[in-house]
Amino acid sequence: MLQALPAADRPDAVRSVAALLGETGTLFAKELPPEADAYFAEQVQRHGIWPELERVMRLVPPGEITGPELVALFTADHFGVIGTGASHIRTVSVLPDGEPINVPSIYLLARPRAAGARADRLADLEEPDARAVKERARIMWAAGDSPAFARMIADAGAASARRPGAARGVRLLDVACGDGNVAIPAARAGASVTALDLTPELLAAGRERAAREGVSIDWLLGDVEELPFDDESFDAVASNFGAIYAPRHAVAARELARVCRPGGTIVMTAWAPGGFNARLAEIGARYIPAPPFPEPPSLWADPEHAQECFEGTNIDVGFERDTARARFPSVRESVELMGRSYGPAVLARERLIEEGNWEPLRTEIAAEHERWATPVADGVQIDMDYVVITGHKRAERPLTGGER
Repeated sequence: MLQALPAADRPDAVRSVAALLGETGTLFAKELPPEADAYFAEQVQRHGIWPELERVMRLVPPGEITGPELVALFTADHFGVIGTGASHIRTVSVLPDGEPINVPSIYLLARPRAAGARADRLADLEEPDARAVKERARIMWAAGDSPAFARMIADAGAASARRPGAARGVRLLDVACGDGNVAIPAARAGASVTALDLTPELLAAGRERAAREGVSIDWLLGDVEELPFDDESFDAVASNFGAIYAPRHAVAARELARVCRPGGTIVMTAWAPGGFNARLAEIGARYIPAPPFPEPPSLWADPEHAQECFEGTNIDVGFERDTARARFPSVRESVELMGRSYGPAVLARERLIEEGNWEPLRTEIAAEHERWATPVADGVQIDMDYVVITGHKRAERPLTGGER
């Protein structure tokens, strides 16, 4: 309701919101922009001031606030802004012709920063706040049905468990684990597995899946850029399409290397350029604003970039390509699964419908699925090419007598 307050009183209201949220709450705000004035003016011109409108005006005093003003109010009070955009406020009141009053609005999603703390910056003051990027990623992966999406690429997870040698006696860390595509096959192979993710909802799904499959895994809430483990704690470290989403690639690489013992192995996966997933990302980018990654996840598929990230960590980096083979009853089923399970699409769906862009997006996505689908006995198969980044941590060389 900031739009209903005099501009001079709005900072006090924001401070009150901050006090209510503390250091861990999440804010979703909707406000009326100048476009709302134009909407109401049009309705008054069409219908006059009818009782329903008079009641709305009495409850919500006319006012407006622009998107930049809204962002400035919250960033001035130590909020990290995760996202903003256009929306509508759908009311239960109706116009004289029976149409619902549907007022243009703007929204803001934000979380408070720790009081007095300097927000971490990714490279300089012009780049997004790392905490805000991570919070947006957490919300994004929690929004859809990520476990259903992960089942499409379960064979890639099993391969990521095999590559670093998951077996009895091996201590394996699955970073950005989701619901356990790597952790569960690694535990089934006998490894002692720790699974870590930034999203509590995915950890809960992983615990349920592990219980169904009868394997024991230590599930932890955590951040790839600040791994809560001592140096050299693991024989193997794996991350299946997970750590690539950390906003600061070199920071993530250093953490993966730090917790891996000398002689141990790190395995990461990233989608291959020109492959099915890369094509879907290109299509989606025309409809859905990309998360504010200063270093997009796709960079990990570039060998030079990955080697630069691991520079100075005692890691020898290697690359190979592989393919995840996803099967569906039909192309229609594969498109439907994407629409209901992929977090960014789920979050953007309402806005895209309002803009008239949901069906055009679905049409393009369906055409791409048709292009890549191959008929098989039980439906269709879509091959998803990806890059495997393997890091071998050099064993420490014993000092010679002259070096002591």
